[in-house]
Amino acid sequence: MSRRMNRWLGAVALLAVVAAAGCSSDGDSATTDSATDVTAGAAATTEAVTAPADTEPADTTAVTADTTAETTPDTSEAEAVEAPTGEPIKFMAATAVAGVVAQPEIFDAVDAAVTAINDNGGIVDPAGGPNRPLEVMRCEAGAGGNVDPDVALRCAQDSIDAGVVAVLGKYLFGADGTQAWAQAGIPMIGTSPAETEDFLNELVYPLSGGAITGGPGLGIALQQAGAETIALVTGDVEAGRQLPALMKPGLAAEDDLVQEVYVPLDPSADYTPQLSQLVSANPDGIAVFGSSDINVRVISGLRSAGYTGLIGVPGTGLTPEGIETLGDAAEGVILVSGFEAATGTGDAIEQFNAEMDAQAPDAARTELAINAWASVHLFADVLSELDTIDTASIVAALDNRPVDLGVAPPFTLGVADNQLGLPRVFRVTFQTQEIRDGEIVPSGDGTFLDVNDFVTG
Repeated sequence: MSRRMNRWLGAVALLAVVAAAGCSSDGDSATTDSATDVTAGAAATTEAVTAPADTEPADTTAVTADTTAETTPDTSEAEAVEAPTGEPIKFMAATAVAGVVAQPEIFDAVDAAVTAINDNGGIVDPAGGPNRPLEVMRCEAGAGGNVDPDVALRCAQDSIDAGVVAVLGKYLFGADGTQAWAQAGIPMIGTSPAETEDFLNELVYPLSGGAITGGPGLGIALQQAGAETIALVTGDVEAGRQLPALMKPGLAAEDDLVQEVYVPLDPSADYTPQLSQLVSANPDGIAVFGSSDINVRVISGLRSAGYTGLIGVPGTGLTPEGIETLGDAAEGVILVSGFEAATGTGDAIEQFNAEMDAQAPDAARTELAINAWASVHLFADVLSELDTIDTASIVAALDNRPVDLGVAPPFTLGVADNQLGLPRVFRVTFQTQEIRDGEIVPSGDGTFLDVNDFVTG
């Protein structure tokens, strides 16, 4: 591997840590413990058991739950579909549900897609038996657990023992888990790439480029919006100091990055002196990389200090709660996302919203939720084409497969297409979005840009 690729991989792997390093509004003490949610049969019964919150340390909590999303089908004559009664096809979804990296909407989106597919008859059994329902096994990391590799490894071991044939929409730290799934031949479809293993392991099939897209993409988006000079604000850790290596190649000229500000991650730290100095320099655009809480503090501080220029964050850099907290200060903030905005008007986005409305109307409709939802539908499409449903057949069907998710430009799984030649990044296209009236909406006509068209060596 080249020195240049190693440098970029170091920056990319650490970028995820920067985004997770700030204080969360959920609080670091939040803990999710053993819970089982089961929805099965036409009666759509639900059983939930949650142990006391203090039964395990907050930074090592793992939660596993099995859900067969088979709700009562619509009994109207036009909509009635026979419920799938065959052997369930098990897969795992994995993310944190509490703490600084919590993305519980991933599970909401997975459940919405599974419910829609099962209510539509499930998966035709290639062996000729009754249609088979999808069944999701959850790997739920508790507060802080998403940075503990033991969580991912335990989830991998549990799911392998349970006979899952895929992992979908994974947003979980822990290379040991990724390696364990791969060694068992289990493909990881729609992994949100967050660490080096995600960019290199041949059983990882991301649907977007993650930080490989967002790092340079944010600088590109700010310059496309009219900024000539760009400043960067991020956490004062080694991860943050690697970020210029990601951004500069996408700018019109590398010296367009005129200032770098590294703020302390201590939630009690006062950013005012640093942000006031940055505002005095008055760059045309400021790219902010951090957790949603850090980004809220920085954006609020910049606006309070009188900055009126462009501000941008990655697509995962502001939660709905963060946008609400910012209020008017969020207006006009630019984001870059690997997927169409949830407020878009495309057919696939309308389907996503309809399925979320039916299953999880109050869930956050984020980039990660869209990714997880699309992963389930892609998985179902693959299953519908197989002569045998097993891990080897799924992997064979994924390699070199043309994919059109409807929520992003088409690409080919297994064919590297990125500025670094990383083997497991198949597209680096992104949509520029902005916050208007408290919602994330597509900018302009919603055209997707390709980082490859901008990177300068």
